[in-house]
Amino acid sequence: MSSLPTPDLLSASVFYHPSLFPHSVWSALEKDPRSSNIIYATAAKIAKADASLEPCNLWAVCKIAGQDSEVIFILSCTRGPIGDYPIFIYTPLSRAVLTDDFLYLPMLSMVRALQAHVPPERVFSVFALDAVADKFAATWTAETGVRLADQPTYYHAKLLCCTKATIGNIVHEENTSVQIRRARAADVSALARLCHGFASTSEPFVLSEQQALYEASMLIHNGETWIYAIPGRQAGHEVEITCMVAVTRTTETVSAITKVFTAPNWRGHGHAQHLVHFVCASLLQEKESIVLYVAHNNHAAEKVYRRVGFADHSSSRDDLLADSWKELGFDREVAQLGHW
Repeated sequence: MSSLPTPDLLSASVFYHPSLFPHSVWSALEKDPRSSNIIYATAAKIAKADASLEPCNLWAVCKIAGQDSEVIFILSCTRGPIGDYPIFIYTPLSRAVLTDDFLYLPMLSMVRALQAHVPPERVFSVFALDAVADKFAATWTAETGVRLADQPTYYHAKLLCCTKATIGNIVHEENTSVQIRRARAADVSALARLCHGFASTSEPFVLSEQQALYEASMLIHNGETWIYAIPGRQAGHEVEITCMVAVTRTTETVSAITKVFTAPNWRGHGHAQHLVHFVCASLLQEKESIVLYVAHNNHAAEKVYRRVGFADHSSSRDDLLADSWKELGFDREVAQLGHW
């Protein structure tokens, strides 16, 4: 698609449950399951749970009407285990067509659909491709009067992907005292400390100690976390957990690493690299690819991920230059901060 959408052909529909999605929505998500992972995995999880309609969840779908009725944007406004998620927006379109002029009408239609169903304080941030996030934020401010936060860029990152073809051949040290495994119930306190530490580096999405303990409990219960553990150096502690990797978004073909954190006193020992590689190698036995976002300014982490085998998501040079993702936050005197 390259021509500008016109008002008479553009439509935005709102759904309160993924079971109500038409086939065209699922097809759009499956067109690029790596880029759509945030929305796709959450929708698939809710659909699989067969939960009742939740007023806190909704999806706005923007279509170009016509013979094939093409889905061009999907927006999600959903809630996670700790709080409301940001507004997430996915598009199956090439990054090259996402000009300011092209985006005007689709963003306006989705902003108005969202505005009709949720109060302005619910929209505390938006995460999408740079151009999409910028246009949504400008449109939301114009339509609601809610301005961006004083320091609006909460997160600015690139999407990386690891597959069987790219994963590196990292040799894990033969040390029988080292444990690389899924976290267990007995690990909850140590894991909570790592969750708390990770959140403390993710302003403004910090967690209290109680919230971190709840998050750790949920991650263990769902089997979504792996840990790197060494023999404990303190009396009464059999192991010391030095690093964690969480994988909380999964679809049929793609899993997403959503949290990697090493205890400050154990950095520089290669624990994260070994743990991330182990998790990827394990998941790639069933999945086609593993994805993660890494901040543009987090060069140390990106170096580790690329050693493991992560590469840029897009193979197209035009898309690669534009495949940058941004989270913009809104005025926190109005918006009620959630968590992701």
